[in-house]
Amino acid sequence: MPNSPDPARRPRTFRVLPEYWQAAEVWMEAEGSWEPIEAVDAACVILLRDSPDGVETYLVTCPERSPFGPVAFPGGPVAAEDDDPLPWSGPPATEWGARWGDDVGSARRVAVTAIRELFEITGVLLAGQDGHSTAETMDGRDWLAVRQQVLARQLGFKEMLERRRLALRTDLLWPIARWATPDFLHRRYDIRYFAVILPERQTVTELPGHPRPGAWVPLKRLAAHIRPDGAAPSRGGDASSEREGLEPDSWLGDTIGARSTAGKPQSVLLSANVSCLIQELAGVRSVVEAIAHPGDLGPRQPQLRRDDDGTFQLVVAPSIRHGRTRERAEAHGGWRERGRADAGAGTTKAARQP
Repeated sequence: MPNSPDPARRPRTFRVLPEYWQAAEVWMEAEGSWEPIEAVDAACVILLRDSPDGVETYLVTCPERSPFGPVAFPGGPVAAEDDDPLPWSGPPATEWGARWGDDVGSARRVAVTAIRELFEITGVLLAGQDGHSTAETMDGRDWLAVRQQVLARQLGFKEMLERRRLALRTDLLWPIARWATPDFLHRRYDIRYFAVILPERQTVTELPGHPRPGAWVPLKRLAAHIRPDGAAPSRGGDASSEREGLEPDSWLGDTIGARSTAGKPQSVLLSANVSCLIQELAGVRSVVEAIAHPGDLGPRQPQLRRDDDGTFQLVVAPSIRHGRTRERAEAHGGWRERGRADAGAGTTKAARQP
């Protein structure tokens, strides 16, 4: 909130999600004798829109035991095809590399991954015929068929863009944070998070045959159900929440309505990094303010801890918003300022597709 302390400036703890308890137990028993599995590059998109309830984000269900958590922002790991040369409109790969502190190749790949995964999962496509337009009518039968082909790798993402004479709008991606999944997981990702404002005349659509239920939810409402110490709700469950004057803690899972989420408290659906990002963005009053949010682009990672009662916690250290990360942000502040002005003026137009 505007007048409340920044949650990123204090340590935070979150219960390890139930599906990872066994992996945490095995890791702790090894007492540091194991090397963590190398993290694979990945990208997630914090899709945003303004609403009467404040800024909303789109959350989607993930496959069982996904390193992203049961419910997360749309995204996924880098694919081999993300290395292909693609039509491109926006900051060059060298600028992406400078912002992330990465080599040019890695920075370019995760930008492509973010746009491709967003399209496959939600149907939202950050591409246009020029640097001032985006494609529209993404929920028509033609586009649904194209998404099916791209997801099944029957049609390359590059080929799809070239057929429709579209170029990626990488200037619509706003770097927000970088998180590595905990060392004890059997699959690990080095995730770059991008904020994206929902383009005009595009909507999120589920893909028939590839159900990934999701929902638009207010950031403030999500943040209200994240406990200060990250603790799981008491055994009283929803009844205790109601006694405290809060809505049932299963509201998120019930809103999404998937078999894997319904009736479950929010604390067992969101990973530590997703909860942290929600807390840090919950105070924004508009999507324009969200993309102007000064994120910490340095790598962050929750650390595993076992408490005296035997429960496993993930500890998130305070975010450091100065030093090298701040210097990078200041060095490339012009990019953010240009985008803030464009978003505020509503300059993104839609390019009609046959």
